[in-house]
Amino acid sequence: MAEVGVWTVPGYVVHERLDAGLVSATYLASRASDGYPVLLQVVSEEFSDPDSADQFFTTLERVAELDHPVIPKVRDMGQADGLLYAITSATDGRPLAVALGEVDALPLDDALAGCTELADALDAMAAVGLVHGALSPKTIWLNDRSRTPSGPRMSLHGFGTLPLRTSAVRQTNAPPPADLLYTAPEQGHGTPVDERTDQYALA
Repeated sequence: MAEVGVWTVPGYVVHERLDAGLVSATYLASRASDGYPVLLQVVSEEFSDPDSADQFFTTLERVAELDHPVIPKVRDMGQADGLLYAITSATDGRPLAVALGEVDALPLDDALAGCTELADALDAMAAVGLVHGALSPKTIWLNDRSRTPSGPRMSLHGFGTLPLRTSAVRQTNAPPPADLLYTAPEQGHGTPVDERTDQYALA
């Protein structure tokens, strides 16, 4: 994964990398004009080819039409320095993978409520024919509700990487990263995916 600097995404200042997955990394950034906080998802160079770009942007445009509290608003998208990127509203939280590295388990009530929120968001996506396809503790974020106690417990990130992830699963000979443990079998076989792919990962 190429490191991202201020120059990489015109109009945004990149502050720090928060997490990295199989095909993309997430950064904390802000809009240069007014300091508005955002999350920057950057696809690795290997998967930023023209064919991937068409699929990536098409998916994000459809996600941008959704209105669901668990799904952050898509603010911008494009390609800079040869890398695909997406800008979404920042959420007060951190990847579930990071949180689980600090505690043995989430409180049962929080876990059940969060899973219910995620299932509802996935239903909203399925209703318009969208499949996330990259659900894992790296793309599910645990929100800090101290500032917004009435807000959702979790947020869903990592949109647009389904075809890239499927390609990576089929091509790599390296030991799989932990987030592949949540990948449905059909993604590795190259067969069509649907809402059951996300249900498998969530379960």
